[in-house]
Amino acid sequence: MLAGLDVPQPHLLLPDPAVLLADPRLAAALHGRGAVIGPAVPPALAAQSLRWARLVRAALPEAPQRPVDCRERYADLLLLTDPVLVRLIAERRLAPLAPLTPKQRDRLAATLLAWLQTGRGTAPEVAARLGIHPQTARQRLHRVHQLFGSALASPDTRLELEIALRATPTAPTTPNPTRPPGG
Repeated sequence: MLAGLDVPQPHLLLPDPAVLLADPRLAAALHGRGAVIGPAVPPALAAQSLRWARLVRAALPEAPQRPVDCRERYADLLLLTDPVLVRLIAERRLAPLAPLTPKQRDRLAATLLAWLQTGRGTAPEVAARLGIHPQTARQRLHRVHQLFGSALASPDTRLELEIALRATPTAPTTPNPTRPPGG
């Protein structure tokens, strides 16, 4: 175990985090400290794991009370590693939302993200995810399809749209708040 707890960016390197974090004493010591646990990697990649943990921690809106496990945030880490590229994807793919008011943009972005994350779900599925009435979801989905048209049929476009929506503040209802800095 290596520790640097008295430095500006404290860290603790553990040989087997899953086992050691099961110890209630260590869990109690980390509670309320904003801990983020990088993925377990071979020793040669320890610095990379620390970098990933710091990226996730910097992107969180506030210090977590309980440790955050980076293994549950691999997709977010991917988004965080190249915020400039993610921003370019967002500008390109979310351009149809640009002429809308911020309120309209946020609602349609959230609807589009819910639709993508439900596997191109039905209006009732999207409504349940967003906590809105199915008819409202139906109307928003109709508008999304008007704005994005045939582009929504492309798996590559849908992937880029989800990347853009997960990484930008125009999707406030995304279940995962991690966003690239300045994204």
